Amino acid sequence: MTMRIAFVVGEFPKLSETFILGQIAGFLQRGHAVTIIAGRPGPEVFAHPDVGRYRMLERVRYWPELTGRRTGLLRLAGAALARGASIRRCRSVLRRAFVPRRASRGTAPSAAEHDAIIAHFGHVGLEALRLREAGALQGNLVTFFHAYDLSVFLKERGESVYERLFHHGDLFLPISRSWQQRLWELGCPPERTAVHPMGVDCARFSFHPRRPGPDGVTRLVTVARLVEKKGIAYALRALALVVPRYPALEYTIIGDGPLRGELENLIEELQLQAQVRIAGWMGQDALVDCLSRMHLFLAPSVTAGNGDVEGVPVALMEAMASGLPVLSTAHSGIPELVEDGVSGLLARERDVDALAENICRLLAAPAAWLAMAQAGRARVEKEFDIEKLNDRLVEKLMKLQASGTVKGSAEGSVFRR
Repeated sequence: MTMRIAFVVGEFPKLSETFILGQIAGFLQRGHAVTIIAGRPGPEVFAHPDVGRYRMLERVRYWPELTGRRTGLLRLAGAALARGASIRRCRSVLRRAFVPRRASRGTAPSAAEHDAIIAHFGHVGLEALRLREAGALQGNLVTFFHAYDLSVFLKERGESVYERLFHHGDLFLPISRSWQQRLWELGCPPERTAVHPMGVDCARFSFHPRRPGPDGVTRLVTVARLVEKKGIAYALRALALVVPRYPALEYTIIGDGPLRGELENLIEELQLQAQVRIAGWMGQDALVDCLSRMHLFLAPSVTAGNGDVEGVPVALMEAMASGLPVLSTAHSGIPELVEDGVSGLLARERDVDALAENICRLLAAPAAWLAMAQAGRARVEKEFDIEKLNDRLVEKLMKLQASGTVKGSAEGSVFRR
């Protein structure tokens, strides 16, 4: 059965949200009709190959941060609602604003007719709910919760911010067991909640064992936005402790962000210029090629000062799928992916000494890399393969559609998988 799906996101396309692209591509591969509804265009220099392969930009419609007349119409509707006007009186204004930003080739369904509305991040789910209540969207509302929406956003808006979404939404999909527990604590109905991880295309990341190179240099890599929660400063400080014992190291940081200048200064302060380089962002093909030449992967995630945390980093999944032994932290949902001592090594957050010791453990025992890498690949294939996860998501949506609604119903229990 073909379904009509609307993906609602903050911006599109966004290179750091490849997990959303993987879902969209998966639904298109399975023959479903997809519309992408985004708050704004993504600013990315590099585009993921799936964006062009599936002509995703032709499926995009933008809300509510549009330009020109449409922004004015949305603001007019918002002001009317704030003054107490009924949603019914505002519907015509919203429908006039809610039109494609660029011409469509007819492959995407009308924005008002969907079998499911998939919102990524809780705060985006709130916007999707407002659009549905205003008549600009129709369909079962399914909201994914990742990390920011259950950390920083809650801290800023208060723990009651999702009450209306919990009452009117149809299905809630946290990406880890730890976030499922948090949703329950906030009052999310258990019968409408199920863990659904993000995943990676295992076929895109071919597995090959890592061994020390003939030049004797061990190459470490991190793939991340340069923000506090990625913990890269702690990786640099740990590396400064390791280099005196193992000087034949190279550490490549793939990514960019607001902390780039600060991290470059720290590299100089620690006198690591010979070992460390910040490579900036890479396109997906270049990233896959770069990972294939690396030996160890670092992901020293921490809780940021503003409360921002990780979900389960997709970059870690990609590294494990490609055969890289990983070093990370016991942070948020990471232990649900990395089993300490089996598929990787975990240190406590911000524990530079422990992180350095874990790096030294792997540098001293390259014979252990293969078993760790095999365990990591097996873990990703079993629990985080995007193809399997997309099949499960389609199944969930079809059950939701067949039940009519899962609010307060016995059928909702099928989603607790």
